[in-house]
Amino acid sequence: MLKQLKGMLLEHVALHPMIYLSSAVTFVLAIILGAMTVNILTLEQLSQMQQFFDGFFQNMHQNTIDVNAVFYQSLIEQLRFTILMLVFSLFAVGIPFVLLCFGIRGYALGFSVGLLVRLMGSKGMLFIVFSQLIHALINIPAAFAMTVICLSYAIEKYKCQSKRYGAESTKSKLLRHSLQICIVFAFLVSASLIEGYIVPVFLKGLSAWFV
Repeated sequence: MLKQLKGMLLEHVALHPMIYLSSAVTFVLAIILGAMTVNILTLEQLSQMQQFFDGFFQNMHQNTIDVNAVFYQSLIEQLRFTILMLVFSLFAVGIPFVLLCFGIRGYALGFSVGLLVRLMGSKGMLFIVFSQLIHALINIPAAFAMTVICLSYAIEKYKCQSKRYGAESTKSKLLRHSLQICIVFAFLVSASLIEGYIVPVFLKGLSAWFV
């Protein structure tokens, strides 16, 4: 089973190398841009963010974390991302917006990592490991897969605009595309479960060290 999946993946990469390359480059450049943005923040802005994180860690240390609220907030973000990607993939003009949505995630990651390291040093790195890395191991590959799937569908639809396909063929392709989106969304939900119910446990245990 694993060999078959690996074979299918390698075959898809071989058929669509530019889609994988453009998705990866977009994400990496977005991370770099996000990290570089930290360097242009003023001292006043950095001071305000330092106060925000100090208050956040103090509140986390003294109060119980509402894990349900964390999970639902993360789930809403995942659902919004999935819906936008699905809608943009239905139109050829949506191709750059698919990359933009994926790039925004990379930018947010780069900015948050850069900011925490700038403000907190080694403590910031530790916070990143327990607050970002755990669920990012699922979240980033799933978002990457979502981007590849949506780009593949949008590009295929663009190429086939001049050709005539029956309604049944179009419906079957859309159904297959929607099913693929749902499968990837299930992985995004699992990342939200980790972010909501596992990450807070680690952060709560380490909160005294951050205060």
